[in-house]
Amino acid sequence: MVKPEKTNKIDHTIIKEQKFIGTLHLLGKTYIAEAATIEEVIDKLKVGNWVKTKSVLSIEHYDGGEMRSRERILNSRLTRQLFGATSPTQKMVAIKWIKSLFL
Repeated sequence: MVKPEKTNKIDHTIIKEQKFIGTLHLLGKTYIAEAATIEEVIDKLKVGNWVKTKSVLSIEHYDGGEMRSRERILNSRLTRQLFGATSPTQKMVAIKWIKSLFL
């Protein structure tokens, strides 16, 4: 009996990484950050501890050559929780809310 030869087939498809680009418009200034997840984008947007106003957050999501963009107006409370001087628990709650808005 002849055994069939084993062949190792390699899938040569190009795997493109997911990336998120976040843009924050706050009091006439624009902050931009790029990362692999939404949480990392929020952490990379270094605004300062003085944030107490409304802001506009837009996140572009590149996934496999396809781009999706969403833009949301954040109220002052959510902006302060994300970028201001608050507790880690408040920041976690705000990030959870942001993820539900953008995904």
